[in-house]
Amino acid sequence: MDKPAGITPLALAYGVGLGLALSAPALPAAGSAWLLAASGGAIALIGLLRRRAVWLLLAAACAGATAGLLTAEETLGRRLPLALEGADAVLTGVIADLPQMNALRARFPVDVERLTVAGRAVPGPRRVLLSWYGARPALRAGERWQLPVRLKAPRGFVNPSGFDYERWLAGAGIDATGYVTSAHAQRVPAGAATAPVQRLRHAIADRLDRHLPAGDAGGVVRGLAIGVGNAVGPATWRTLRDTGTAHLLAISGLHVSLSGLLVYALTRRLWPCWPVLARRWPAPWAAAGAATLAVFVYAALAGFAVPARRTALMFSVAALGAASGRVTSPARLLVLAGLVVLLLDPLALLASGFWLSFGAVAILLWLALGRARPPDDDPSAPPAGSLRRAWLGAERTARGAVRLQVAVALALTPLTLGFFGLLSPSAVPANLIAVPLLGLVAVPLTLLGVLALPAPAVAGPLLFAAERVCAGTLSLLGLLQATLPALLWSPVPWPFLAAAGVGVLVLLAPRGLPGRWLGLLWCLPALLYRPAVPDEGVFAATVLDVGQGLAVVVRTRAHALVYDSGPRFSDRFSAGEAIVLPELARRGVRRLDLLLLSHGDADHAGAADDILAGVTTDRVLSGTPEQMVGGGPVAPCQNGERWTWDGVLFELFAPGADVGGAGDNDRSCVLRVRDAAGRSLLLTGDIEVPAQRQWLRSGVTAPVDVLLAPHHGSRGALHAPLIARLQPREVIFSAGYRSRFGHPHREVTSAYRAARARLWNTAQDGAVSIGSGADGLELRGQRARYPRWWRAGAPEAP
Repeated sequence: MDKPAGITPLALAYGVGLGLALSAPALPAAGSAWLLAASGGAIALIGLLRRRAVWLLLAAACAGATAGLLTAEETLGRRLPLALEGADAVLTGVIADLPQMNALRARFPVDVERLTVAGRAVPGPRRVLLSWYGARPALRAGERWQLPVRLKAPRGFVNPSGFDYERWLAGAGIDATGYVTSAHAQRVPAGAATAPVQRLRHAIADRLDRHLPAGDAGGVVRGLAIGVGNAVGPATWRTLRDTGTAHLLAISGLHVSLSGLLVYALTRRLWPCWPVLARRWPAPWAAAGAATLAVFVYAALAGFAVPARRTALMFSVAALGAASGRVTSPARLLVLAGLVVLLLDPLALLASGFWLSFGAVAILLWLALGRARPPDDDPSAPPAGSLRRAWLGAERTARGAVRLQVAVALALTPLTLGFFGLLSPSAVPANLIAVPLLGLVAVPLTLLGVLALPAPAVAGPLLFAAERVCAGTLSLLGLLQATLPALLWSPVPWPFLAAAGVGVLVLLAPRGLPGRWLGLLWCLPALLYRPAVPDEGVFAATVLDVGQGLAVVVRTRAHALVYDSGPRFSDRFSAGEAIVLPELARRGVRRLDLLLLSHGDADHAGAADDILAGVTTDRVLSGTPEQMVGGGPVAPCQNGERWTWDGVLFELFAPGADVGGAGDNDRSCVLRVRDAAGRSLLLTGDIEVPAQRQWLRSGVTAPVDVLLAPHHGSRGALHAPLIARLQPREVIFSAGYRSRFGHPHREVTSAYRAARARLWNTAQDGAVSIGSGADGLELRGQRARYPRWWRAGAPEAP
C-alpha cells in the first residue's frame, strides 16, 4: 500500500495534464474530453479502492487534461464563424475597459450582448476587440453601445520568432477583432448596475487627469492607479522593456502583493486596539481577511487584468492558509495557490506572466532554504540600540536585497530568454532602483492619493509626489538603458533552457549541498548552443509574415541581408522591431551585411529605421534612395551588380530604371539569389507590367525555382510573358489577411496555377521558410510547420 498522495503532488499532476492538453498542436475529435474524463474517474476509483498514490496522480493528470481540452474547445467554439468575416454586422454590448485613445483611433474591448448579421442573431462571440478610426464621440468604460461593425476571427502574424498574438487573444478571451464602420452608432441607456467597476475606474481616471500633468511620469502614476494599458509613450516603453522593469508599469503582481502585505501588517498591528472585535475574530484571521479584500479591490482597479487577478488569487490563498494556524510549508501554499489559479483560469498556463510570477516566488523560497538568520545574542555583535548595530543591520539588509535580486534575475533568465528572446544586462540594477522607488514609495502615495480624491487639497500633493518619484525613476532607468543596452538573443531550444533552469537551481542551492558546481554542467548546453547556419554554397531564406507588406531575411554561412523591412504599423508596433530583428537573432545574425529596400513605399521600407537602430548594418541600398529619410546614407541599386557570399551568387536588377516616367513601384530593386547548384530565389519588390516588359527586352534569362510574386499578387503586376520566361516552381505572395487591396488577385493566382506553380501566401501559411533539400529548395509554411490549437479555424456559420 502506497502512502496517500498529498495535495502538492496531485496539484502538480493536474498542472502537467493541463499543460499537455493546452500545448497540443490540434484538438482531438469531439467527445474526446468527456471520454478522458470518464477514464480519469475510473482511474481515481481504482486508486481509492487500492489506496495507490500512483493511480490518484494519473487521475489528477487526466482531470487536468480534461479541463484543458474543454477550455480549448469552448474558446474555439465562441469564435466568429469564418463565413461571417467582413460581413456588415450590428453589435450591442458594453465597453469592458478604458478605451485607448490617440489622434487616429480608439481601441476598446466590448462584452457582446447581441450580434446580428442581416437581422439574424449570431451566437458565439462574448468579447470582441474593436477599433474606431477618425472622428468619433466620447467613449467611456461601462457604457452600452449599438455599433455597426465588421469583424474577423482572431488572427495574428505567425513567424518563427516574435510575439504570438493569436495565443494572447485566446488567453484574453477575445473571440473576434474588428472595427466600427461608420458614425451611425448609438449610445444605448444602461442601468447603474452595468459594469460598476469599469465606471468607477473611468471616474477615477477623469479625476486623476485633473491632478496629473501630461507626460510619461504622469502616465506611470495612472498605470499604478488603474492599470491603464498605454500609460507611456513608445520611447519610455522601450526603456522599461530593455531594463526588465515593464512589469512595474501598471498594476502588476508585485504591486498587488505589496498592497496586500501593507494592509496585512497594519491590520495585524492595529487589531488589538479594538478588544471587542479582537475577542470575536483573532488578529491573524482579521489581517488575512482585510488583506484579501485589499488585493481584490486593487485588482479590480486594474480591470481584473490577468496578472493582477492571478496574484490576488495567489495572495489570498497564501494569506488565508497562513491564518488558519495549520503548519503548512510556504511551498505547499504556493502550489495550492497555483492550483486555484489554474482551476479558475486554465488558460493562464499559456501566459508568460504565470510562469514568471510563480517562478519568482518559488525561487525566493528555494533561496530561503538553509539560510538561517544570525542569532541576535551574538556576543561579538554591537549592543542593541547602538548606531553601529543599526548600520550593520541596514548594510546586511542591503546586501541581502542585492543578492536576492541577482539570484532571482539569474534564475529567471532561462524563462525570459525562452519567452522573449531578450537578455537585459541592466535588469538587476534597474529593479534594485525601481522596485523600492515605485513599489514602496510611488504605489502607497498613489493609492493614498486615489483614496483622497474627494478632497482635492489632499490628493493633489500626494499625486504630485508620486509623479515626481516616477519621473526620477524613469530618468535613472534611461541612464541604465543607455549604459547597458538590451540584447536580442538567439532562441535556445526549450530542453536546453529547462536543463539550464535545473543548473541554476543547483548553483543557488543552500551552501551545505555538496557538488553545487555540477549545476554549471547543466547550463552548458544552453550556454554553448548556436543556431544552425547554412552549409557552404547554399542559402536559407524566410519570407516573413508582416501583413500587407514585405520583409525577407536571406542567410548564407557567414553573411546575411534583409530585403525590405516591412511596415511600421504605429509608434508602438513595427515589423522591423517586432518581427525582422527577432528573426535575425534566431538566425544568429549579430551584424547585417546589407539592408536592401526595393523602394520607398511604407509597406516595404516603413520599418527600416528600426532595423538600423537594432542591428549594425554595413550597407543600405534602395531603388528610390531619395525617398529614404534617417538611418544614414542610402545608395541606389546598380543594375547588374553581382557579388558572391560563401559560394552563393547575388545579382541586382533595376528593370524600371530605363522606363520613361516609371513610378515608384517600377523602380523597385530586384534581387536574384542562386546557390552553387543553380537553385534560385527571385525577389521582385513591386515591379509592374512596364518594368517587367523592359526586363524581358533586356534579356532576363534562366527559370527560377522560387519567385516572390511582384506587388503582392496585384492584378497590375500580372504579365504572362514574364511568367512563361521564369517558369517558377514555387510562388510566394506576401499579403495581408483579408487584404483590402484584394491581394493576391484571382486572375494572378489562376495564371500561376496554369503555369503549374505551387502557391504560398503568408496570410494563410504564415512565414514561408526556404532551405536547401535533396530535391532542390524546400518550402515550409510556419502555420503547418508548428501548428497550435488556438490557430484553428472558426466553426462554420450556422
